[in-house]
This record gives sequence, structure tokens and C-alpha cells, in this order.
Amino acid sequence: MSKYGLTDGSPCLSRMITTPNNMNLQASVNELITSAGSWKVEVVRGMFRDEDVNAILAIPLDMGRTDLLWWHFEQHSRHLVRSGYRILKQGLVAGDVSTNQGSASGGLVNWNFIWKVVVPPKVRLFIWRACRNLLPTSFNLQCRGGLVEGACPWCGIGRDDLLHTLIYCHFTHFVWALSNVPWETTACLYDDPEVWFRSLHRNLDRSLFCRAFIICWLLWWRATSCYLGTPRFQ
Repeated sequence: MSKYGLTDGSPCLSRMITTPNNMNLQASVNELITSAGSWKVEVVRGMFRDEDVNAILAIPLDMGRTDLLWWHFEQHSRHLVRSGYRILKQGLVAGDVSTNQGSASGGLVNWNFIWKVVVPPKVRLFIWRACRNLLPTSFNLQCRGGLVEGACPWCGIGRDDLLHTLIYCHFTHFVWALSNVPWETTACLYDDPEVWFRSLHRNLDRSLFCRAFIICWLLWWRATSCYLGTPRFQ
């Protein structure tokens, strides 16, 4: 929720950028500006939606001044820990951390379906990170420039992303089959972990929902252990 003020010091962008985050994008702002101090119009148009392009290109550039970072929620524009805590507690920035797929709700997100589940805190944190696509799967590491293998550590066939690890790898099918969690809640096609977890929340009773959380955490833990020397699912 911080934003930059340029030239005259006034905040120059709206609070939200509507363009979905592209995990393959490894550019900083200076890469959008020519050495002459003007915007690289074609580059900007190729990266952002029209409404964001118009807002960005409308920003005046003054290469002779240092940009200032503003905090939207304080009148003096300086960030305070108490201010950030208050905003987080109110849930106003729940959807601001970018992911490659965005939020299932398309805006501000209510995460109570995670935080109120009676499971160990590390499991709740894992599910929240999974919904935000913040887990270091091989696929995510590759997208961020990491030199890692991208295949599933169990089957060696599928792409090592989170949903493959949790529901699509044929090794995990056996786990779900033995779990008493209704298979139809995990067998549908999903491409967003948050959408899948919310589907579980809608379709399972409290006990089975807690069990599903635990199973997901164990599957993730077991998958990461494969990189530490255990080659296959046991």
C-alpha cells in the first residue's frame, strides 16, 4: 500500500494495479524508462492492462530528483508499524501480495476459513501460503530464475507445482483414497490452490475439512523431503 510520489511529491498512482502479476517479469521501474528520461511506451503497453498503461504514462518523469515512497494510510505519508498492523487486522490489504494467478475473490479476501480451522498453526500458515502461491515449489523457483528441476519428485512426470503435489500426482491419489475425504471434492479440475481450498471448505464438514488440511500439509512436507534424499513416496 506504499506508492511513489514523483516530481511535485504528490502520490501519482491509484492504490491498486489491476494487471495480474506475471511471475516471469523480472523488471524494475528503471527498465521502463529510457536514458533520455521518457517512458518506453511499447514496453509498458506490453506489460500492463490499458487502464494501468494510461496511469503509468501519465506520470511525469523528472530524472533530476529522487523518488519518494508514500504510505497511503497516514496523513504524514510515513509508514508506521502500528498503522500497518491496524490495516492488516482490518483485512484491507489481504489481497495485495501478488501471485501469478491472483485471488479467487478478485479483491479483498476473507481468510477466516483458514485461521479458524482447529489445526496446528504451522498447517494454517502452510494453507495460507499455498493460497497466495508463496510456497517454493520447483515450478515457482524456476519462474523466479532458480536452477532447479521442474518435474514432480514422486512420479517424475508431472510439473512440480502445488496442485500436482496435492491432488493430481497419481501417488497422492492413494493417500486421498485412504483418507475418508470424499474423492469428488479433490477429483475436479482446478488451476488455483485458493479456489480448491475454498471448494473444500464449502463441501466438507468441519472434521473432514481439518483432515484435508492436515493431509495437504503432510503431502507437502513429504514432497519437500524428497529433495533431501528420500527419492520416492513411501
